Amino acid sequence: MKNYEYALFYEENPLQILKDDCKKLSFMKKRKVAPYIKRAEQASRAAKEWRKFITDQRDTTIGVLFMLYFEMKIDKGKMMYMPKDPSLEFMMFFTAMTNQDDDKYLKKARATIRSYSDSIDYFIKAFLSIRIAKEEFKKLQVS
Repeated sequence: MKNYEYALFYEENPLQILKDDCKKLSFMKKRKVAPYIKRAEQASRAAKEWRKFITDQRDTTIGVLFMLYFEMKIDKGKMMYMPKDPSLEFMMFFTAMTNQDDDKYLKKARATIRSYSDSIDYFIKAFLSIRIAKEEFKKLQVS
C-alpha cells in the first residue's frame, strides 16, 4: 500500500494520487471514502503555506529538523501522536536540537516557525486525515 500521507513532504499531491486509485472502486464504495478525502483536502488546503515552505526548505535546518520531529514525535507507525499545539512542540524540539540561543540564524528560524504556526497544525491534521482516508480506501478495496 502506498504511503499517500508522506507525499505531503514533497511537491506531489497525495490526494490526487489517492483519488486516482479510488477510480477503480465501485460508485457505492467511492461514496463511502469521499467524506474522508474531502476532510483531508480541507486540512491540506489549510496547510498549503507550511507545505510549500517545507518542500522549498527541505535541505535547510528547519526542513531537516521538522522531518526529524515528525519521525520522532508524531508518526509512531500505525499510531500517531496528536499534540495540542504542534507548532509550540516543534519550536521546543527545534530549540532543544539546535541548543544555541544567541545565533542570529536560529532566532530568524524560530520567528519563521512562529509565523507558520497555524499551517503547521493543519499539516499534521492533513497527515492524519490522509492516513484515515487511506485506511478506509484499503478496507473498501479488500471488501
